[in-house]
Amino acid sequence: MVRPGDALPAQAPALLIADPARLDIGFTVAAGLRAQLAPGLRVALADGSAARVTAVGADLDPASQQVPVRARFEDPAGHVPGEALRGDPAAASPGRRAGDPGPGPAAGRRTPRGLRP
Repeated sequence: MVRPGDALPAQAPALLIADPARLDIGFTVAAGLRAQLAPGLRVALADGSAARVTAVGADLDPASQQVPVRARFEDPAGHVPGEALRGDPAAASPGRRAGDPGPGPAAGRRTPRGLRP
């Protein structure tokens, strides 16, 4: 939180305005999972809500060896900016909606493991 009189580093935001109807989630995954993630992939969260991947970073964080990923809630009701979340990518096609059954084992899709929101 920035208070009157606080110094800010160059280019640092003083505030962030969030649209509660369009909440994004930022998280990282192990480098080995990069190829399994793409925009449109559904991410199932532990509370039963879901999000869709909107962007997958091209570069690794050199310290953590993790890839940054961004997803957007399908229905952000009940969530607030800054909330801590847990989840796993669901084995679902890019067009599948929250609540739709995912493909069965015969579909041949692999569910990425190691998601760290």
